[in-house]
Amino acid sequence: MPDSVGITTGTDALVATDAVTGTGEEVQLVKLAYSANGSDTHVEADADGLHVQAGASGGLAVTAADATGMLVEPRRGGTAAHTRLYADSSGTGFDNAATEELVASNVDRLGVVIQNTGDVAVYLGFGTAAATTTGLELGVGATYSDDVFYGAINAIPASDSGGQEVRAIEFD
Repeated sequence: MPDSVGITTGTDALVATDAVTGTGEEVQLVKLAYSANGSDTHVEADADGLHVQAGASGGLAVTAADATGMLVEPRRGGTAAHTRLYADSSGTGFDNAATEELVASNVDRLGVVIQNTGDVAVYLGFGTAAATTTGLELGVGATYSDDVFYGAINAIPASDSGGQEVRAIEFD
């Protein structure tokens, strides 16, 4: 099939086109729409591209393969930082008997930094209870940062010996 197709102008219908500078060719214009059969709803777009709205779950999943050629602009302008400290030097409170919610779920979160300032490893659970057998290990003095996950982050120290202390700073 040829790349260019001639159209004789008629009186029944018009086809929206744009003239290519220098060649005189016409390129057909197409609008994106979604709808039920027999109706249409146009997809918003302007000179900056398509407008994308996050789904009901609050997330927009884009894989590296999907992002090829895309300009993805991160959300900017956080105005608050919240610090939370869990410590136990007395043998009560933050210990390995139960997981503790370190950072609550927050869809407005721009990022979180978690630092283990204690004497034993701390394990993190993302959206689930932290466990010493399955959690992400945060060694003594280690720091973890995340600007993608906005669910609850839980923590549990590896043992009750020594000083258990973990700090979290959340940005929103």
